[in-house]
Amino acid sequence: MNEQAVVRHDHTAYWRGALWGVGVAVCASVLASAVFVVGVGIAEFSAIMFGFTEEVGVPVFGVIIALTAIAYAVFIHMIVRGIGRSAEVPWTIWPAMAALPTAWVFIVLASGSDVLEPILAIMQLVGIAIAFVTLGQHRWAQVAR
Repeated sequence: MNEQAVVRHDHTAYWRGALWGVGVAVCASVLASAVFVVGVGIAEFSAIMFGFTEEVGVPVFGVIIALTAIAYAVFIHMIVRGIGRSAEVPWTIWPAMAALPTAWVFIVLASGSDVLEPILAIMQLVGIAIAFVTLGQHRWAQVAR
């Protein structure tokens, strides 16, 4: 008697994971751009209002960009934690969020010109790393054993 095991693939889980990945990658990039624009706006506004010279303005701009990366991390932390309360968050969100900024950093390094800037991508990667570390066990849905 020839017995065969029947293997069933859960295609809905595959598509659900793919949709999570694409959705998170797009939303994380849009959020990073919005936070970056606000941070640069604050830096420019403060430079104009306080009349910063280049000697003072550049360090202030660096501090504001660092604070922007922390603000981005706080937003990611709050969003993932909030979504995790009502839905199962798959682990694929983390590589999906990091894929586009990582690719951009490599594009900038490979370009060989000073035209492309990696600041937004680096800020996004730092924010994602901070959010990943601070979420602890709430990084993704826990698998029931």
